[in-house]
Amino acid sequence: VSAWDVPGYAKQNDFYRDQAAMFRRQDQKVVVIISDALRFEVAEEALRRIRGLNRFDADLKPMISTLPSYTQLGMAALLPHQTLEMAPTGDGTVLADGEPTAGLPAREKRLTAGRAGDRGRTISADDFMAMRTDEGKELFRDHDIVYVYHNRIDAIGDKRATEDQTFDAVEDALEDLVKLVRKLTSANFSNVLITADHGFLYQHQPLDDATFALADP
Repeated sequence: VSAWDVPGYAKQNDFYRDQAAMFRRQDQKVVVIISDALRFEVAEEALRRIRGLNRFDADLKPMISTLPSYTQLGMAALLPHQTLEMAPTGDGTVLADGEPTAGLPAREKRLTAGRAGDRGRTISADDFMAMRTDEGKELFRDHDIVYVYHNRIDAIGDKRATEDQTFDAVEDALEDLVKLVRKLTSANFSNVLITADHGFLYQHQPLDDATFALADP
């Protein structure tokens, strides 16, 4: 396979250019919540809950993930970039236009490089939720594009000792997202995008090796 593409569907690799930057081209501010391992069905429930809030509306659209689907690559794909490549370190680290993408400082550097003059900020969801109301409004005032990183599902489901708590983590993530949206709008953000670096599969039995076998053409 030379390309991973589904005609008519947005691609994660084009997220910044086609979705986040679209608001900036219209001189509107935008905030992006990236929730680690938020699979589509969970997002559908988040949509229902957000629509249930007073004076809120939302829409849900599928997006084709990059492959292989894992945190480092998914996070890098959502940032402004022309090229993505694996670092020679062999540890799965991903470079965007030759620059590192691991950690908030590196991601903020990439975000501010996306559009000339844009004031970008990356922040964890916990740090944003800890802000006072006036601090949230300052965040809106002083920045044009903000990426908020939320990690509830992957932090639990990706560890053997806690993977059985995945569905509890999903419920917690849904509550987090609703709270984040409410607080962001209270800070004057009206354009809020929620997306993910990757989803997750869950079952109690080991996957059959045959599941990964590619059939001969």
